[in-house]
Amino acid sequence: MRLEEYFKNSPQLPDEKNLVFLSFVNQYSAVERETGHQVISLLTTQPPENSELPIIFDNSGIAHVNMEPQNWKEIRAKILQLRDLKNNIFWNTLTEKCLNQFQQQ
Repeated sequence: MRLEEYFKNSPQLPDEKNLVFLSFVNQYSAVERETGHQVISLLTTQPPENSELPIIFDNSGIAHVNMEPQNWKEIRAKILQLRDLKNNIFWNTLTEKCLNQFQQQ
């Protein structure tokens, strides 16, 4: 399997003819310019299973805010902003080929 067929920011081996991944960790954190919200994205593996390499993709959104706990309108707005940020990372990390693997027939 060629990881770049499934992940737009996939890790690469320096010698793909002679090397095969046993594991990898690709992690970054970034701040969204417009909102100041942060995102942490992780692409990593689990131990190989039957010559397959299970891959984990996770991303988390973080907002540092001061607001009243009963202000549900503001809380909802922040949650929706974080969901948009996470969705942006999701759609810009996975390729069409990867996404198609999970479409119901």
